[in-house]
Amino acid sequence: MPEKCPVCRNDIKANDKSCSVCGFADLHREFITKEDGELWLKNVVEPYKKQYESSKKPVLDDGFDADGYNKDGFDRMGYNRAGFDKEGYDRSGYNSEGFYKLTGFNREGYDKDGFDVYGYNKSGFDRYGYNQDGYDIQGYDRIGYDIDGYNRQGYNKEGYDKNGFNKAGISRLGAKKSEFDEHGYHKLTGYDVWGYDRDGFDVNGYDKGGYNKEGYNRNGYNSRGFNKDGIHENGTNFDNSGYDYKGLDQDGYNRNGIDKDGNTKRENDIRRNSRIFLYLICILIAVAIIISLIDFL
Repeated sequence: MPEKCPVCRNDIKANDKSCSVCGFADLHREFITKEDGELWLKNVVEPYKKQYESSKKPVLDDGFDADGYNKDGFDRMGYNRAGFDKEGYDRSGYNSEGFYKLTGFNREGYDKDGFDVYGYNKSGFDRYGYNQDGYDIQGYDRIGYDIDGYNRQGYNKEGYDKNGFNKAGISRLGAKKSEFDEHGYHKLTGYDVWGYDRDGFDVNGYDKGGYNKEGYNRNGYNSRGFNKDGIHENGTNFDNSGYDYKGLDQDGYNRNGIDKDGNTKRENDIRRNSRIFLYLICILIAVAIIISLIDFL
């Protein structure tokens, strides 16, 4: 039985140095083990066979083979078998790394460096390491202060720490740290370094929010903007949302829509409409009785 070419299965003779049909030259091979023969088929025969089969496909007049690809491996639309054009972008405009041709951003909206169109990464920090509020991952702004106004050493711009002392241990009022008790109040005056006593009021009787013990500020208004007479800062009996000092609107309902008796406006409307309906019924009955009496007489 004649020997066959392993590529095109053409008959070959014992003295043939290559196949007369496909040109394969690695003929007349004998292997000691089966594994050696399989490696030869995989690494030598199969690649040559693919190349040979591809060369058999006819090239059309426009330069494209039967599969629609030219000699450079691109189809009529300019894309290779992997779906990318000569610049490396697919039909949707994305390259193999997933970045869009026109913008340079991937489908998640980030560029090759990991930043979005506004310049922030997935963690919310810009290229310099600051978030949209201007703080870095440790909570400090560009000049080195945190949201409370203290730097990495624990001092504010005036040079005082959170306890009100500078590096020398002196308070803003000139008192030494040793003059304060363990709770932070001056042993003689009873005020802390910020000037507030144990109840939270300063020497003039106002707290940090600017209100006295009765709840009124220096202008005589409470936190809702009303004075002791119930007059709002705007000069009326109602605040800018339409509620008086008791928290009721002009119809007597609070912000939750409840009156002083615990009824909603809808419940009161139902009661009022029911009374009106009963009143009309009574009038109709009375009219009917009067008409009956007139007919009787």
